[in-house]
Amino acid sequence: MKKIFALLFVLFMAGCSREVAVEVPVEKIVEKEVIVEKESEVIVEVPVEVIKETGGLQLDATDLPGLEQRKIIYRADLEVETSNLETYREIVINQLTIHWGYVQDEVLNEKKLTMTVRVPSEALDDFLEALQNGGDVTSFRKTSEDITNTYTTYEARKEALEARHQRLIELIEVAEDVDDIIDLERERSNVEAQLIEIGIRLTSYDSLVDYSTVDIEAIFVDPNIVEPLPVAQSANVDVEEVGTNQFELEIYNRDEEDSFMTYIVVTNEGEEVFSTEVLVHPLMYGQVVVTGLESDTLYKVEYYTSQDEHQDTNYDRFTISTRETYGDEIGNTFGSAWNGFVNFFQGLFLFLIAAFPTLVVLGVIAVPTVYFVRRYQNRNHKPINNNKDNE
Repeated sequence: MKKIFALLFVLFMAGCSREVAVEVPVEKIVEKEVIVEKESEVIVEVPVEVIKETGGLQLDATDLPGLEQRKIIYRADLEVETSNLETYREIVINQLTIHWGYVQDEVLNEKKLTMTVRVPSEALDDFLEALQNGGDVTSFRKTSEDITNTYTTYEARKEALEARHQRLIELIEVAEDVDDIIDLERERSNVEAQLIEIGIRLTSYDSLVDYSTVDIEAIFVDPNIVEPLPVAQSANVDVEEVGTNQFELEIYNRDEEDSFMTYIVVTNEGEEVFSTEVLVHPLMYGQVVVTGLESDTLYKVEYYTSQDEHQDTNYDRFTISTRETYGDEIGNTFGSAWNGFVNFFQGLFLFLIAAFPTLVVLGVIAVPTVYFVRRYQNRNHKPINNNKDNE
């Protein structure tokens, strides 16, 4: 038992002595450095080639692992459009067979194919290129995550735990006291649990590094449906000046690159009185003067724009009234007065027509009622409204 405590004491003192900071000159080569991990209380022996004054343990630039030695996880997302989902799925399966990949998840319906596949990282670019050529790519994204430092840390922890596990086995073999053996076995189980956890983590990292994950989404597109052309830029048409027999329109093209043609039609009560077409260059104005119109008249202005390789816009419309002359003003005043006179008598006539049935009904009811009341009063010699005089 004294031997066991002596060995534990030596291990404890060795760990404590390694926690003391030691200043080392720049670029001084050392064979071994010991770091104590407080969380797991496991001594980790990490070989270090160079210690620099910048602080901490660092690898020299010449000793950093190359790209082929680094642990990098690649992921890719690909969205494509295709007219045949089954054909595109065959392309994916064939490429997986060629590059020794496999399907992790797959959903296929009439409208969409969704797949998550794993492909060897060294064949990822060739695999993606083949899939992009198999359909119309609408979205593509490729990312990478460098886990070299994390992976190296887990490997160092694993080596330290394995060394500690071996020491615990040696101590158990020479232990004589039952309580000591129980404590050592408990510690050994704890170390083994940590080793299993780290082993699972490293295995997962190896899988992600060796086989990249690709998410594929293929959307069905009916080839018989022709996508409509874009709509032409709509013009801004403003009224600049209005006269008694004309008005002026100003047309503005807001497009920065293409010209368009504006078609204008002016009508009065459904009859066309003016039409024209005007070519307007990008960010420029065009003017149209509509002449030969009647004064004090309401006109409808309709217009639309046409542009190369675009659909024509819908008709836009607005109304505008020409200005009235002095004669129009007098005529309008007289007309308003006459309309007021006519409206008055028209209203009176309509009132009489509406009141006539009521008057007839009142006459039919009131006349007989008054007749019978008077007859009754005469028969009883009681004159109407003479009660106070009799008293």
